Amino acid sequence: RDEMFVYKAHILCGNLMLVEVIPKEPLSFSVFHYKNPKMQHTVQAKSQQDKRLWILHLKRLILENHPAKIPAKAKQAILEMDAIHHPGFHYSPEGEMKLSYQPKEGSAAHRVRRKSEPS
Repeated sequence: RDEMFVYKAHILCGNLMLVEVIPKEPLSFSVFHYKNPKMQHTVQAKSQQDKRLWILHLKRLILENHPAKIPAKAKQAILEMDAIHHPGFHYSPEGEMKLSYQPKEGSAAHRVRRKSEPS
């Protein structure tokens, strides 16, 4: 089957807004220009995992291109929030989402304390 990509419009990453949840469409998410929320572009992923990866990459692009200076720790915290809701994935500063080790059922989860940076 012939698949084609049709370019309709563009949104600069610094102006991008993201809607992660669309009611009754669990594999879909939307993006739009923050000044024009009525003109949304809805994307449907092939799987929940693909949707999570797309959303995380988009969040990273939004944070990296935001006109305000966002501290690195704040960026990392925002991107790591998804790991709380989706165990098995963790954010790496290189911008890649990686599947992390998942403990077997019945084994205790091991917690790591965050090290503070020296002042």
